[in-house]
Amino acid sequence: MDNMEAALYGSAETRQICFAKLMDTWSRCEEII
Repeated sequence: MDNMEAALYGSAETRQICFAKLMDTWSRCEEII
């Protein structure tokens, strides 16, 4: 469970990168639509 928490509550930098990738993927999906 500790590993799960570490993945969920990672460093702010990691979350920023994940969020940026998520938004990039989202914008690409909108372009297709």
